[in-house]
Amino acid sequence: MAVLFCALVLVGYYYLYYKEASQRIATLETTLGGLQSKIKEQQAIAQNLRSFQEEVQRLEQQLSLLLEQLPNSAEIPSLLKSVSDLGKESGWSSSASRPAGGEEGFLRGDSRVHRRHGGLPQLCLLRGQGEPLSRAS
Repeated sequence: MAVLFCALVLVGYYYLYYKEASQRIATLETTLGGLQSKIKEQQAIAQNLRSFQEEVQRLEQQLSLLLEQLPNSAEIPSLLKSVSDLGKESGWSSSASRPAGGEEGFLRGDSRVHRRHGGLPQLCLLRGQGEPLSRAS
């Protein structure tokens, strides 16, 4: 009788508490594994954050240097005239126009380019059967 009572208590314990608790533990262990992998990913990103920031800073400096090499808005008309004159001397005809997309179509890039050049760029088209503008040596 005592053995039967102990067996009933063990079966009751298993079905009422242990089975549910073990399922919950398995679910929590799965969640814990996912969170630990996310922590490892974030730690790897955090370790590389400084180098990424340095790379961004280096690229920003490089962009600034390259923007300085572009002609400013005051130089563009004379540059276009020089290209046009050189093209005419070589037998080419030229025409200049603004992009058809307007400001919305042009300003998808860096706004610093737009500020430096004071607006939309001119587009210069060359047509003709003239001599090449430059020759490779």
